[in-house]
Amino acid sequence: MRIRSIAPVLGVAAFGLSLATLPALAADYPVLRGSQIEDAPAPPPDYFSGSSNWTGFYFGGLAGYTDTNFDPGRGAANLVANHLRSTTVEAEMQASSLLRMPAFSKRAATFGGFAGYNYQVGDVVIGLEADYTRHDAKGESSDSIGRGRVLSDGYDTSVFLTGRTSAELKDVGTLRVRAGYVIGSFMPFITGGLAIGNGSVTSRASVETYGVDADPANDPVLQSYSSASGLLVSSRKNSTMLGGTVGGGVEALFGGLLLRAEAQYVRMEAQGNVVVETTTARVGAGIKF
Repeated sequence: MRIRSIAPVLGVAAFGLSLATLPALAADYPVLRGSQIEDAPAPPPDYFSGSSNWTGFYFGGLAGYTDTNFDPGRGAANLVANHLRSTTVEAEMQASSLLRMPAFSKRAATFGGFAGYNYQVGDVVIGLEADYTRHDAKGESSDSIGRGRVLSDGYDTSVFLTGRTSAELKDVGTLRVRAGYVIGSFMPFITGGLAIGNGSVTSRASVETYGVDADPANDPVLQSYSSASGLLVSSRKNSTMLGGTVGGGVEALFGGLLLRAEAQYVRMEAQGNVVVETTTARVGAGIKF
């Protein structure tokens, strides 16, 4: 009977002892990986805080898509004006101004390279950059027109004109000043400077003039005449085009790696007042030293 009365007490004591020894036992066994609280993951890098060092030389390559627009200007009209110089037809009819050829355009992929130097003061970056872009843009435009009127020399005069201008843009180089503002690893920037291009421009024109006596009842009767110029041509295979450029974009710097996206506008004038304009959207990658 006494043994039976002690048994519950011993059981409670054993249970209490087992609870007391749990921490010690737990220390002797490895903790399962899934049961412990691991350190919180590192936050993603913040590319918009802090500051990068943009000072130094850099170079890289570019690829883009360009819309090239050609305005033929007075290329063919100048040929007509030269042919009709010192004539009543040009003086009173301004015949050369009658030719008005429409602009034409070409869209194509372009590629090239760039190199420059940046200097950083605080978050402001000032730099000088040169770039080269290879183009393959060409096209042509034409016009024909006829006019007639009685001139002061007594002739009822008719003039018929035809004109054609073809142009090609091969290469464009620019020298630009850059200004940017650093935001972490990124730098929005604007650019502006000089542009020089290389290509070819060919203008062709022909002039036919006819005159009859405007009042044959009067004496003396004027003799009818006709005149044809044949084909008038002005051509330059390596035409230098001079102008300017503006643009803007954003650049990213990761260590020594440069990445950029930008837009660039170039306007140049070639032989015969031919105006060439390019608008380019492009991306690039380079190395900074």
